[in-house]
Amino acid sequence: MSIKEKITNWKFVKRFILFIFLATFLVAFNYDKKTNKITNNFHLFMRSNGFALQDVILYGRHNTAKKDILKKTKLKYGQSIFRADLEDIKKDIESIGWVKSATIERFLPNRINIKITERKPVAIWQYNKKLNLIDKDGIVISNKNINKFSHLKTVVGKNANLKALEFLKLITTDKTMSQIVVAGVYISNRRWNLIILDKITVKLPYNEPKEAWEALGNYARKNNLLARPISVIDMRVPKKIFIKMRKNKKKI
Repeated sequence: MSIKEKITNWKFVKRFILFIFLATFLVAFNYDKKTNKITNNFHLFMRSNGFALQDVILYGRHNTAKKDILKKTKLKYGQSIFRADLEDIKKDIESIGWVKSATIERFLPNRINIKITERKPVAIWQYNKKLNLIDKDGIVISNKNINKFSHLKTVVGKNANLKALEFLKLITTDKTMSQIVVAGVYISNRRWNLIILDKITVKLPYNEPKEAWEALGNYARKNNLLARPISVIDMRVPKKIFIKMRKNKKKI
């Protein structure tokens, strides 16, 4: 390293030390003990010396609207980078239905990175005439753009959202039959009625619903059961199947 380079580096170090000293001084004498916050003088100084927010970068966003995230941050371009309360921003962003978790990082001198992990919708919950996307834990994600997720099964009724994963595991024990399941109606907080082919109600028992569902699948395949004009298949009595046929409408 040449003498000229050493002098240049030393000037930079001195300038940096002086800046840190001034910043520390400002923090010490501009701290409001009542609010536990640094006063505006400090932020004004930092903003005027290159520490003004210029960029907010989002990562991990697929279904969450960008405007919803930025609105929650309450950040303003040009403000002091130190004015941003990262913990508050994290909590506010995680209040968005789509967001499972958020990580907020401050990169000096002028950038804030926001990385989110989104919830994955597993079903549509219908209750009180309202439709909501829910995740595997039954947490409501959103009630917007439901049609985009029409491929998902629907669970219906009070607390059906909390049992959605149980419902999905139940019907997929018979993968062929699961393809014709349209919805599951949670009855009296204890058992399921399945709507299959959009027209047949299958009443499963409280005890051993998995065994009943598998038995129905086997019986249906052997006897071409689902090709018949059936309205209800009742399996609530162990080892028995009661079938109700659809009434034929007479032409007037």
